[in-house]
Amino acid sequence: MKVQLIVQNDGPMKGKVVPITVREFTIGRDPSCQLKPGSDAVAAKHCMIRVALPDITVEDLGSTTGTMVNGQKIAAKTVLKGGEKLSVGPLHFQVVVERPAPIRKPTETSDDDAAAMLMDGDEPSTPATRSEAAAASAVQDNQEKPKPAASGGHGNAPAAGAAPEEKKSSADAARSLLDKFKKR
Repeated sequence: MKVQLIVQNDGPMKGKVVPITVREFTIGRDPSCQLKPGSDAVAAKHCMIRVALPDITVEDLGSTTGTMVNGQKIAAKTVLKGGEKLSVGPLHFQVVVERPAPIRKPTETSDDDAAAMLMDGDEPSTPATRSEAAAASAVQDNQEKPKPAASGGHGNAPAAGAAPEEKKSSADAARSLLDKFKKR
């Protein structure tokens, strides 16, 4: 989980991201605080943001100017969900909480249900039947096409006396693959 404060005050710090990287993040002028603003309107230990999963809370630590969430002064621990406006004395922040997406548990499927899902539909469901179907289709396509006549020495025909160049059709390639698969 990622928790951040984004500075909302006008000026050079506007938009600055303050990451909350510890479980208890204290804002105040005291040297022990994680965020130490240079304003007398902020108490020595003004407020604490606590990250105790699943909750993120903010608590005023007895400051005289108070801590506000969405414009309301808080008197007790207040849960932060993200998107709130947090005011600490004259400082204003937007609270950002990025929670990881929930992990979905896989559903259990019986062997019979899995087999039924694989067998549904008109498509061949295994690599072997798909290969066989493709080879049969290619053979059928090859048989239906008329063979071109020899070109009589023009164009791409082999020169006299040269061995004819062997070209494999897609049907031949499919048959070859199917034969290799069947031998396994």
